[in-house]
Amino acid sequence: MTSPLLSILNLSTYFYTTKGIVKAVDGISFEIDRGSCVGLVGESGSGKSVTGLSIMRLVPPPGRIVSGKILLGKQDLTELSASQMQKVRGKKIAISFQDPMTYLNPVHRVGDQIAEAVVLHADVGKSEATEKAIRAMEKVRISDAAARAKDYPHQMSGGMRQRCLLAIALSCNPDLLIADEPTTSVDVVTQAAILRLLRDVKNETGLSVMLITHNLGIVAEFAQKIVIMYAGNIMEIGDVRSFFHRPYHPYTRALLESVPRLDRNSHTLTTIRGVICDPINKPHGCTFHPRCDFSEEICRREKPHMIEVTQGHLVACHQYG
Repeated sequence: MTSPLLSILNLSTYFYTTKGIVKAVDGISFEIDRGSCVGLVGESGSGKSVTGLSIMRLVPPPGRIVSGKILLGKQDLTELSASQMQKVRGKKIAISFQDPMTYLNPVHRVGDQIAEAVVLHADVGKSEATEKAIRAMEKVRISDAAARAKDYPHQMSGGMRQRCLLAIALSCNPDLLIADEPTTSVDVVTQAAILRLLRDVKNETGLSVMLITHNLGIVAEFAQKIVIMYAGNIMEIGDVRSFFHRPYHPYTRALLESVPRLDRNSHTLTTIRGVICDPINKPHGCTFHPRCDFSEEICRREKPHMIEVTQGHLVACHQYG
């Protein structure tokens, strides 16, 4: 059995604010196999993006990783210096963010921004870096890439800008791509095109992908494994087929029930009561228990441990303890 490409072991990332400690990621563990896609799913504020930033060691102040390990193969990224980590970013692990206009510099041509990423990780001159940038744009299906490389971000559509972010991330052929909400700001047609693009690149190169999203439909179509997060904790982990066939955690079942479906006769959309808990003052025990219809006294008293209910399917719930 091959070892996983990336292993997250008991990772905690906290933000130290004047109002208190925000436990954005609170002791999570999961793995990403080589050549696979893992979907990281949950409501806004569940800790998905902070998990991605933690893997990249890009957590902004006042946040910091307080415990745990991030193993890329056998190398613990939490023990690397800033200069050592700089060699990992882009070359071994890359990230594509969800808002292209925030991360693309409006005063620089797109091709130059992609070439800059190449220069950082490859011993090449400017002309060769430009050629690699154009090839990266061709890889993400940007037509007439040589001409479009001379464009500024504002001259491109939202879908095209998202492809440019992917081109930057893929320009140095990383082993792992962290795709943070890659389809949020685009229409459904462009969304489908970006997903096809990611699938094609993954199949052609053996790329591993961590897909951060709140869209369960995207995960069902693209990922092999799903990780459900809530309030900085992992609620459930399983392969996609078994997850949609039989979800175990009440939060997971509630998420699936809240998705509109054409085969339902009811016109009322099911919702999860309440709101996600305050990350500074989390409830004792299971963090989901104030919103759970099945909570018992033990849920309010003790935090559940992750247990394996079927082969490869894990859940953190006292119902299965």
